[in-house]
Amino acid sequence: MPQSLISVIIPVYNAEKTIERCVKSIVSHQASVEIICVDDGSADNSFQILNDLSKEDARLIVVHQTNSGAGEARNTGLKKAVGEYIMFCDADDCYAEDTIDLIAEDIKAYQQDYLVFHRKTVTLNGNTTYWGVGENVLKLECNWHEYLNTYMNQRSHGGVVGTKVFKRSIIEKNDIHFERFIFGEDIWFNLTYIRNAHSFVEDYRAYYIQYQTLGSICLRPYSNYIDLNMEYVEKFRAYFPQDYNHLRGYFANYYYGTLIWAITRIMDGVDAHGLSQKLSAVRNACFRRETSMYLGYLKEYGCLELASIKRCNDLLNKRYFKYLIRYYYLPKIKSAIVRIIR
Repeated sequence: MPQSLISVIIPVYNAEKTIERCVKSIVSHQASVEIICVDDGSADNSFQILNDLSKEDARLIVVHQTNSGAGEARNTGLKKAVGEYIMFCDADDCYAEDTIDLIAEDIKAYQQDYLVFHRKTVTLNGNTTYWGVGENVLKLECNWHEYLNTYMNQRSHGGVVGTKVFKRSIIEKNDIHFERFIFGEDIWFNLTYIRNAHSFVEDYRAYYIQYQTLGSICLRPYSNYIDLNMEYVEKFRAYFPQDYNHLRGYFANYYYGTLIWAITRIMDGVDAHGLSQKLSAVRNACFRRETSMYLGYLKEYGCLELASIKRCNDLLNKRYFKYLIRYYYLPKIKSAIVRIIR
């Protein structure tokens, strides 16, 4: 089979309502593209829709497997891919109109090992959140751990693979693949890839459009939410101890963001119910051994902006009542007052 410039791998599970939008958003006038859809044992009409789409679009390759999870579906897609560069898209998401062409331009100009582009998230209530900054292209002069400790944290584009472009040769040479984590599959793939990358480009003209959906694992309740988020970190530390030491700033920032979000989930009633249970869960999160360790790293490495330093100090010193009043209850009260006034 002739080599394509880009292979787009899409894990598909019960996506009959969105998969056509996803596939049809992959448009390029400049690059040869193959689309690999791996049906992960869908119980709805997804597989039939994919087969119908493949008759209309010669770029589309359809693979079926028993249900094994998104990570394994992506691993299956990687084995099939022939593109020089690899992209991943979720079946309920899509790309903005010019995204693939803009990425093809970047590949021609930079031949980069790793490319990041913009993401916008459309929430269940229709609001849109933008991730990333600027509208330009940046070639970063740094090594891989400087990129993770500095640029990835600053830009807030995180570890999702949907907004990244990877070289297939680096993936194959280093046997990079997705592991099974409830949270962190994407980040694991990114980290094990980035530690083998040497050139980094960010293009904030291109967009990945993420749609929040009911039933997403991010919206389900978990009593051990922080532990689940830290599984990939512990595995990385065990596999790559020296590299872990280079990335203390990165992991500290990740833990801080996880802790903040865990507290919000608790107080919003996702992971705890009733005021007593919520306060107990917040207290337990603040008293974790990792909280003191990672938040201590944050202060040591100077990773936080001024507004976040106060949050960090409250959590580091276990002033969780003060934290909740200042950062959870007061914003809600202010928002309610604004709605009343309007």
